[in-house]
Amino acid sequence: MTTKRPGNWSGGRRAEKLLWGLVLFTLPVTSFRYYPDFFGTTQVKPLAFLPLAPYLLLAGLRILRERRFRWLSNLVPLGVFALIALLSTAHGWLLNPPPLFGITYGHRALRAWLSFAIGLAFLVGALWAYESEADLFWALRWLYAGFLVAAIWGTLQVAAIRGHILPTDTLSRMQRTFSINGLLPRRISGMAYEPSWFAEQLVILYIPWLAAALLSGKRLLRHWWLEALLLVWAGFLLLFTISRSGILVTLVAGASVSLLSLLLWGRQRLSADFLRRAWPRVLGGAAAVALLLAAGFAWLMQINYFAALFHLKPGKTWVGYIVDIYAGPRLAYAWAAASLLERHPWLGVGLGASGFSIYDLLPEWSRTMLPEIARHIAPVHRVFLNPKDMYVRLLAETGLLGFLAFMAFVLHTIGRSLFWWTQSGRAHRLLGIASLWIVVTILLYWFTQDSLTSPQVWLSLGTILALSASPASKENAHEQA
Repeated sequence: MTTKRPGNWSGGRRAEKLLWGLVLFTLPVTSFRYYPDFFGTTQVKPLAFLPLAPYLLLAGLRILRERRFRWLSNLVPLGVFALIALLSTAHGWLLNPPPLFGITYGHRALRAWLSFAIGLAFLVGALWAYESEADLFWALRWLYAGFLVAAIWGTLQVAAIRGHILPTDTLSRMQRTFSINGLLPRRISGMAYEPSWFAEQLVILYIPWLAAALLSGKRLLRHWWLEALLLVWAGFLLLFTISRSGILVTLVAGASVSLLSLLLWGRQRLSADFLRRAWPRVLGGAAAVALLLAAGFAWLMQINYFAALFHLKPGKTWVGYIVDIYAGPRLAYAWAAASLLERHPWLGVGLGASGFSIYDLLPEWSRTMLPEIARHIAPVHRVFLNPKDMYVRLLAETGLLGFLAFMAFVLHTIGRSLFWWTQSGRAHRLLGIASLWIVVTILLYWFTQDSLTSPQVWLSLGTILALSASPASKENAHEQA
């Protein structure tokens, strides 16, 4: 059986691929300002959804015509979660929380389900997009092209914000021509709404694939040093987002997956003959990485926001430490939302409805220690709070049943990502390293964000599930080695 090549695509298939390529290329723009008014005031307005909608229509018609439904098996755990979330939403109607700041339960439930539907659209799009590794390797070039544009724009922001070479006001106005938000004073945000969103794109969408290409030896660009250059560039931009979660998650995920790949595949690569020929390049690469990490860490330690992570004061409680590192409000929101689990342990308060109770359940220490919380509880303040933690949000809004169903989907995805680690060949190594890196990154990132919309999360999970379930992938991956 021969892997289908891009040159063999039919006209309809070419249109699908072009639209999917545009989805990947436009991912950096997270908050496109020209969406119709009925999308509301939400900050998450991905430009990629515009090519995704016609892509889903074309691909869906083809799948119905060809009767290919194997991908549905990957959605069973998520389908169970959706059913439980529906029950949770009905339970929330019965609880009937009073409106908050003019926002009703129905409004929040509808918004939560629309967010979940958008995320699922990216997941399904990826499930339909990849029938073999050849499809993925072709698509990754579109992903790299989108990163290149975002990287150039992010570098200009570094020159303006940190180097004072370019006028920041001009770049901020240019940003507003396509985004609903401009630039921040001290941190770069790429084409995303804010720096943490740009960091999330870097660590989930781009760094895993670039690092996996180098670690596996499976080159996707003409020269290996091009991917090395893009990886260093991504790390450089990540530093200037000053996203603590992004930087720490990258270090943890990168170290764990790199160590695992060395343990499993090191004997195949690090033979005596290989070491005799390549030891200067290996040592030079390791020294360069160590030097870059040391330089980046030294620069970050000059910034109080980052350096506070390592300033441990004797006698401080763990709550005091979290307050000192400027994470107190996040802890307070998660603390309050977690309290809902005691009141509604099985079904929660309904998808999107945890914010109705957070104000009343904020811990007492947060009301006296945190100025941000004091502002939120002031009568003039009108902000609908959320847990800021995916795990706490699921527990509070869908209860233990919903949380366990969602984690079953996560475990299913982890199992799929580990499939490639049982195979041999460079293509398998690339897929194994990138897949596990992505999953570990997402699992860590969910401790600091609770969005059900995030395109990069759902698209990446869909990519893992699509490739690991593809018969063509399993039979023909050796051709890519």
